[in-house]
Amino acid sequence: FKVKGKLDSYAVKRVSLFPMGGGKFILVLNAALRKGIGKKHGAMVTAQLMADESPFVFNKDFLDCLADEPAAGAFFKSLPGSHQHYFSKWIDDAKTEPTRTKRIALAVNALAKKWGYGEMIRAQKNPLLP
Repeated sequence: FKVKGKLDSYAVKRVSLFPMGGGKFILVLNAALRKGIGKKHGAMVTAQLMADESPFVFNKDFLDCLADEPAAGAFFKSLPGSHQHYFSKWIDDAKTEPTRTKRIALAVNALAKKWGYGEMIRAQKNPLLP
């Protein structure tokens, strides 16, 4: 599930906790979080976390493009919410506007072909796939 709060004084939101079993969870500190808190491997971190019930916000430009492509939009809406999130998060994770624009185009084209996120990524890595 998603949490928000602070790691030391670094604010976080919509960060995933992963179940480890026995009622225990783990918070994975990816590169962006590690850079944000400025800690090295093995350093102590003070965590203040609570459940984050805020709704997921989709990339607006992506939704606008889907509205212009009815087949892609219809397939996108048929996907489970978590699969829809994969596309939008991948677009939002782009570091530059040209990359973001390219990802929107790739996603809309993949959805028009009724491809899920995984199929799109595999096809991007291997252009010989259908």
